[in-house]
Amino acid sequence: MGAGHTAERQYTFQIAAKLTRSGVAMKLVQHNGAAPVKGATVDTLLKTIARGNALWQRLKSENLNITELAKLEAMTPSYLTRILRLAFLDPWIVEQIIAGRQPAMLDARKLTLSGELPMRWTDQRAFAGFSATR
Repeated sequence: MGAGHTAERQYTFQIAAKLTRSGVAMKLVQHNGAAPVKGATVDTLLKTIARGNALWQRLKSENLNITELAKLEAMTPSYLTRILRLAFLDPWIVEQIIAGRQPAMLDARKLTLSGELPMRWTDQRAFAGFSATR
């Protein structure tokens, strides 16, 4: 090749993964169900969990009820309640998210939109898509 020309190289990799739609986003999911990279989805999830904890602390410290706090936060009482549930999320799940070991399909939407987040930690793990054994 002459000066100024660079050879393009093509590499082929094979991984045990698939593309899966989650809402409007496409996610790359490894064969074990985990997300291969930490990204904006995880950041949003962690921020939502942190907000749930902050709202719970505010609810307690300011001696407010759900309706009052929802009005102050410009949200509906229903949405506030769904966010508050994250203050009681299994600490092990939070650790897994921080470490980037959460299931690919776990996001803030799953934990807050359904309103079905169980209170028992073992049930939360199953709901969030973690295997039964740790």
